[in-house]
Amino acid sequence: MDRRTPRFGRRCRVTWSNGITTKAHWSRKATLLFEIDPRSFEAALAEAKSQLEQSKAIKLAAIAERQRSDELFSKHVISEQEHTNKTQLAEANIAKVSALEANVHQAELNLEFCNVTAPVDGIVGIAKAQVGDLVGSGSNVVLTNISTLDPAKILFPVSEADYLAAYKRAELILSKPLNERPKILNWSLPTGAALPTKRGYSR
Repeated sequence: MDRRTPRFGRRCRVTWSNGITTKAHWSRKATLLFEIDPRSFEAALAEAKSQLEQSKAIKLAAIAERQRSDELFSKHVISEQEHTNKTQLAEANIAKVSALEANVHQAELNLEFCNVTAPVDGIVGIAKAQVGDLVGSGSNVVLTNISTLDPAKILFPVSEADYLAAYKRAELILSKPLNERPKILNWSLPTGAALPTKRGYSR
């Protein structure tokens, strides 16, 4: 699994393995691996919040003006066109506030992405970038690789003689009724020595 940064910025520091990036190590899920320089994203969030607050104030004024317009229109003091304009202005400001709220949420996500964490338990590989490198754009977007070990798939060679012996043993076990099959199997090492623990299997 590749661990990428979804944002563009400068990587300020490596937080895993005491900053050693030349060897793999085990990491738990949600462990902080990298930190992207957050200053530009903090500034973008502050600007988005400021624009939202300004728009909220304008929205409140527009709603008050629309309510006043409703009252005047009901008394035939203003024209229908003027009343329609006030109503449309209020609706436009309400929609603008919703759009700016989405901008604030996006800015918060961008800032959150500055902390790159491990998505799963596993072995974190060698860092693909160094401190100060631009990340999140172009070819240099993979920060590291994470390999999961649960479950683990293991491939190993088996000689023809061992395969045939295991096949015959399995065939013999499967030919018996369920209640006569062994619940525990004894495992042995290549040297012939038995393992200290016994393994059960699912029928």
